[in-house]
Amino acid sequence: MAKRTALLPASDDEVRAQLHATLAKLVEPSTAKQVVSKLAKPFKRDVGEITNMLEEAVVRGVAHRYPKGKQVRYHADPADVVLAGAIESALGDRPKTWTDLKKVGTLKKAATWVVSKELDRVRDVLLKNGRLPRWPKVGPIKSERYAKRAASLEDPADYACHFVDKFRQDLKALAKALAKSGTTAEQLDEAARDLLGWKTEQPSKAVEVDSPSGSALDRRIFEAMERLDPATVNGAAVSFARLRGAMTAPLTDKALFDETVWRLAEEGRVSMQRHDFPAGCTNEEREKMIPDRQGGYYYSVSRRHGQ
Repeated sequence: MAKRTALLPASDDEVRAQLHATLAKLVEPSTAKQVVSKLAKPFKRDVGEITNMLEEAVVRGVAHRYPKGKQVRYHADPADVVLAGAIESALGDRPKTWTDLKKVGTLKKAATWVVSKELDRVRDVLLKNGRLPRWPKVGPIKSERYAKRAASLEDPADYACHFVDKFRQDLKALAKALAKSGTTAEQLDEAARDLLGWKTEQPSKAVEVDSPSGSALDRRIFEAMERLDPATVNGAAVSFARLRGAMTAPLTDKALFDETVWRLAEEGRVSMQRHDFPAGCTNEEREKMIPDRQGGYYYSVSRRHGQ
């Protein structure tokens, strides 16, 4: 049996080539030690040698340094490219201040790669080039904010959402604190809606349907659920907001839709899931739910096993 030939150590040029290929695959800037861990065995060198090669690559412009404190990181792309990507990936549909944005995902991590001024500089470049939608200060909103899209002066919801989000957070925290004294989330929900002038929707009178009509309506409900998500036949839930949108007459009538679903639930054919904090929802969002007849709301429905 032939003796297996041991792998020969790679030459410096081969290590450099492998090093450049590894840098190009890095998702984020990495330390020399982290780079060494990603090299295949024949190309591994001690951290000191790899650091020297990385610094040579920086001089040649094929690698870039990300110095912060004692940790120096390296990447194939310059900071402008990597940090811009981190900023854009942190943007959401709802606007956030720069301070809050830096606490999100990749951008939070990016803050550990460079000094704060460098991150601010890249933000300003994106703003100048029109790649970072800025929401202006308005009235009591004292800080500029950023999101995936620009704010619309014609849509007041773009500005009201700032206060609604804060209200939801505060009310949720209050519900948690009051729970210790026996106050339920539903009671707090009811109190908040009373103070805001939101009237609790009263259940409509039951719609009388004979057996054939009822069966036809039931079938429409189940067929729509399966069209929206085939997994509903196995018990997956679908939101009432989506289900209402898939309805045709006469189930486009809210009262008839609600009563049909209620009847299916009472017959044990579907289960409805209660929203844990409806006070944090908009009137429009609650309108698409089904009142639970106790001051709360159901927001989704699932098919019971065997139905």
